[in-house]
Formats: sequence, C-alpha cells, structure tokens
Amino acid sequence: MRRPLLAAACFLLVFLSAGPVWAHGDVKRSAPGDGAGLTEVPAEVWIDFTEPPTQQASLTVTDPCGGSVGTGPPVVDGARITLPIAATAKGEYTIRYAIVSRVDGHPSQGAIRFAVARGEKCPPVDPNAAPESALGSEQASTSTVLWSLGLAAAIGAGGGVVLRALTR
Repeated sequence: MRRPLLAAACFLLVFLSAGPVWAHGDVKRSAPGDGAGLTEVPAEVWIDFTEPPTQQASLTVTDPCGGSVGTGPPVVDGARITLPIAATAKGEYTIRYAIVSRVDGHPSQGAIRFAVARGEKCPPVDPNAAPESALGSEQASTSTVLWSLGLAAAIGAGGGVVLRALTR
C-alpha cells in the first residue's frame, strides 16, 4: 500500500512544481489594445507581460505603409516595455514583440494590431521592392516545436515510471 501512495505523491510533486516551467511571458495588457480603433496615432505604445522580460527585449511598430515608426530603443521597466513612436498615417499598425522571460528563460513573440482612423494616406508601393525574409519567425517556430516535443517526451517517461511503480 505504501508504494502506490509514494508513487502518486511523487507524480503530484513533479507536476505541481512544474507550473513555473510551463509559464511564459505572455501579454497581460497593452496600449493600444489588440484590435483597438483610435482616432489618432499615440505618442507611445507599451505592453505589460505576465513575467518581466530581459533587457534585450525587442519591440517594433510598423505603420500601414510598412515603415518602422519607433523613435528610440524600447524601454524595459519591470514587466512593461514602452516604445515612443512618431507616425501620421491612417490605417492598421502592427506592434511586434520578442522577449525572453527573466523568470524561466523562455522566449515569447507575437503581434498586436490597432487601427488609426485619421491621418495621411500611404504612398504607392514599389512593385520591385524585395519582400522581407520570414526566416527569423521560422527559426523561432522550430525551437518552440522542439522544446514542446522534449517536454512531451519527459512527461511520457515520467508517466511510465509512475505507472510501473503503481503496478508493482
């Protein structure tokens, strides 16, 4: 009777203590919020994360014309990243972020979009311009998949050990 109880206790201990490992620095809130509709372009954008990011965090804002509108480096203060911007175009803006959590060291990236109703129109797009490479996002996706597969293998191995202990 002691062996199954011990195995169950070990199983619970492993999974209850693994909570912080599964946590990531996700977006808690932002200004502007995802999908927000504004009348004018804000002077800055900021994102609060569920975990504080390292100082090497990346935050960029592109205007509807595809240009970068950040006017300085992003400022990390606790769990918030702020970026001053200067823009005048109307349309959809995209905030892109890439962080590494100071809590668990896991990377997190994504995009937040907002629209501005008033402003200038974008100039015509040059059809001969080369498109930007998406190689960085493919590499990040691959590392996330590999990390997830490793986690699944570890959980499966741990479950096998517990199951074996319970059946003895």
